[in-house]
Order: sequence, then C-alpha cells, then structure tokens
Amino acid sequence: MSKPRLETKGLIEALNGEGRQRPVQITDQGRTVLERKLRAMARVADAGLRRLDVRPA
Repeated sequence: MSKPRLETKGLIEALNGEGRQRPVQITDQGRTVLERKLRAMARVADAGLRRLDVRPA
C-alpha cells in the first residue's frame, strides 16, 4: 500500500495502528501549511463579507 499524499509531503505522519482507517497526526510542517491556508481563506471570507456589508462572526 502506498503512502497518502499528505504523508508523502511530510504534512502528516502515521501512528501505530492497522486497517483501512490508520490513525495519523499532523506534523509541524503540516500545521504551518494548514495555518497559512486557513489565514488565506479567512482573508477571502472577510473581503466577501465586507462586500456584502455583513459583520464577520
């Protein structure tokens, strides 16, 4: 069985476990990438809400 793409990219790492639903955890690199993407999405959402004249939650 090949590694999932996120694992190959070093964004997650497998924990001990077997079967189809292997437990994984996010790596430090994965956390950095996720934070960057979430911040970018938040900027887009904020801009859209301002255009709609809606206050962010």
